[in-house]
Amino acid sequence: MDLVTEQKLERRERIIREARELIAERGYQNVTVRELAERCRVSVPTLYNLFGGKGELLQAAVESQLHDVLATFEPSESGQGGLPLVDLVERCAQEMARLSDYHRSLLRAFAGAGETGQLQETLAGRLAAALASELRAMQKQRQLEPWVSADTLAGQLTAACISSSVIWAHGGLGDAGLRASMVYAACLLLLGPARGAARKALRERAEAAQAALEDEVASRSADRALG
Repeated sequence: MDLVTEQKLERRERIIREARELIAERGYQNVTVRELAERCRVSVPTLYNLFGGKGELLQAAVESQLHDVLATFEPSESGQGGLPLVDLVERCAQEMARLSDYHRSLLRAFAGAGETGQLQETLAGRLAAALASELRAMQKQRQLEPWVSADTLAGQLTAACISSSVIWAHGGLGDAGLRASMVYAACLLLLGPARGAARKALRERAEAAQAALEDEVASRSADRALG
């Protein structure tokens, strides 16, 4: 890689980091291209040349994070059952909680569709593809019923994750509750068609997530009573 290309990539990554921080502070809908350019210390034309606009910059920022999460995910090996898939779901929840203000802002923007609609579909598709790949690995290991459509089940898993995320974004779940909710939903969806050792592992994981959700509900009830 030549020096010019390397510098361009470094500037691109710096802009993405700054954009995440600004969106977390002000909310996606409240940020303008000019504000993004000023925060990133570049001109508006430079921002357009590098990304194409506000929507494209947002897409680059979100896809960069999802790529990092998926890049560290290792496909399951024999004997691990459905747990690597559940680990991926949990890792996504942890990443959202790590940058909570940023992701809450994005999820609220997604709820309004508009210019973020295509991005939402792209991200959901990429997550579903990663989950489908893991489901096929489970089928090869005979830990998932062969009649199950990996793509269809992956779509249902993705929808469950999105549902929990939206509830979290609007304050209905805390960070621990988000993680437990996503893991619980994934385990329950997998338990039906799971086979062999996978069923036992998934049930244990589901029971732990259920207990965490019950703790969250009890804690919120106590807070309301005190308030």
